[in-house]
Amino acid sequence: NGPVKLRAELEEIFSAPESNRIPAGDTNKAAEKVYELSLLPDPPLRVWLGKDAIAATRRQMKLVTSDLDAHEAWSEDLMEDPK
Repeated sequence: NGPVKLRAELEEIFSAPESNRIPAGDTNKAAEKVYELSLLPDPPLRVWLGKDAIAATRRQMKLVTSDLDAHEAWSEDLMEDPK
């Protein structure tokens, strides 16, 4: 069941319009935002330009969080015992 679920999730992600890897919108406006970011005294390490990029990243974060929560117990008792 796991591989089937994963495949369905990946198909959903990659079939979404925002995952077509072709930037939508005005590239000049995007370039202006990148320039503005370069002028910040402490620019962010990562930045998403476009509502489509933000939506896709939020979906991916939900999937990662779900997997993390579902398998968190696997990390229990993995530390070495104190000597």
